[in-house]
Amino acid sequence: MTPDHFIKDFIIQNGGSIGFDEFMNAALYHPEHGYYRRQNIAVGKRGDFTTAPEISPLFGQSIAHYYQLLNAQYPFDDILEFGAGSAKLCLTILQTLEKQNQLPQRYLIIEISQALKAQQKATLTQHIPHLLERIFWLDTLPKLDTVFVLANEVLDALPTKRFLLKNNMVFELCVGIIKEQLSYLEQSSEMVFPMVCHNAYQTEYNMLIKPWLNALKIATKKAHLLLIDYGYIGKEYYHPERRFGTLRCYYRQQASDNPFIHIGRQDITASVNFSNLWQDAKSIDFTLAGFLTQAHFLMNLGITTLLSQITDE
Repeated sequence: MTPDHFIKDFIIQNGGSIGFDEFMNAALYHPEHGYYRRQNIAVGKRGDFTTAPEISPLFGQSIAHYYQLLNAQYPFDDILEFGAGSAKLCLTILQTLEKQNQLPQRYLIIEISQALKAQQKATLTQHIPHLLERIFWLDTLPKLDTVFVLANEVLDALPTKRFLLKNNMVFELCVGIIKEQLSYLEQSSEMVFPMVCHNAYQTEYNMLIKPWLNALKIATKKAHLLLIDYGYIGKEYYHPERRFGTLRCYYRQQASDNPFIHIGRQDITASVNFSNLWQDAKSIDFTLAGFLTQAHFLMNLGITTLLSQITDE
């Protein structure tokens, strides 16, 4: 059975429609058909998308420096990374911290993709075999004392709901079947959004971020979260010019806004609403340590100094 046939069967079994978050969850995470469960998934130039750690080690070195600054004041037992990709970020962080004699007791990785997990183990075994005893792959979130949590481009891959705003009304964009093709279906919704324009306006709202944060809150005695992602503050997220929302799909380094093609073979993401993220975090007693662009974050950590020390153009 192909992924699109599986999803069509899923829709029929659920009365003819499912939420877009259910569709996205199946397309990305279904144990057999999901994009992140494929055996040939790749990150970087050979894959569908590239993340900052793939470009150069400077990104990981900067984050290691950030960890060192925090660790000097409030020591951590562990580093916990969600979705470690090719493991280049983990590799660079551990190599940098080893040189400074500031290795954590454990580097924990939560990775749902068996293919990526195999890539990670191969990369780390090749480059830092002497540190493997500190690295652990987990399937579930354990109880932790003091932990530095790292999530690079994780929140944008959490399944999200989609909505349509028109004529001063809100409709949830669900997924159904029209003329044997997957298509959006409009269903009346009680959600409240700013009415940013008079024309039809599409947007996303992620309801899984707060439960994810709450799970971390419950599992840890003390945690510092570094969340790196694409996104906007609320007034920018709902800008009138962003009338088609923030949903993006990536297939072989090509971007589109059509989630109904290449199902199970393309990545699907939606930008993070950082205002909603902060409100969710605040409501469960997290404290905001800082919020800034990735460029300023890296410059504050001295990436320009690192650049001046290398000769590779």
